[in-house]
Amino acid sequence: NRKNIPAKKIRIKDWDCYEALSPDLCLSFIIADVGYFGMATCDLLDIKNDERKGSLAVKMFTKGSLNMPLTSEEGDLSFSNKKMGMIFKKDGPHTVISVDDPTFNKGEGIKGQVTFYFDPHLESIVNVIPFKKKKHYVYVQKIMGMRVAGEVKVGEKTYTIDDRHQGYLD
Repeated sequence: NRKNIPAKKIRIKDWDCYEALSPDLCLSFIIADVGYFGMATCDLLDIKNDERKGSLAVKMFTKGSLNMPLTSEEGDLSFSNKKMGMIFKKDGPHTVISVDDPTFNKGEGIKGQVTFYFDPHLESIVNVIPFKKKKHYVYVQKIMGMRVAGEVKVGEKTYTIDDRHQGYLD
């Protein structure tokens, strides 16, 4: 719980990173609040055609105002500015990610929705990594092997991931 972290709001770094993987495609969605700024990124790696496309949107001096969820099990998350809109919406144990960014890949644009299906029987890994300074650490939860399905449209091309493919939360 970020409220229990004994540090100034501007020093706390908090993010959710979802990635969807297929043999031909990798989609990455990140919303982060790192104290002095908040950001959303969307990246697409077209493995088959060896192409990487992406975008980044920033808000300055967020200081925790993005209201990152306290756990991976509940709480919605959204980021929007003049450039990009991204939403991580809980649907029961699942997370539906929506993205709309007309500036993606130098104006090609991206719009779509991908659902990460959480199976409560999946294992998750939690790491607490200390730094040399007392009270400085990284706390990370990883959930691997989620089924994932959805599609995004980039320019005129539609990329599809079906539920045979996997996703993870980092």
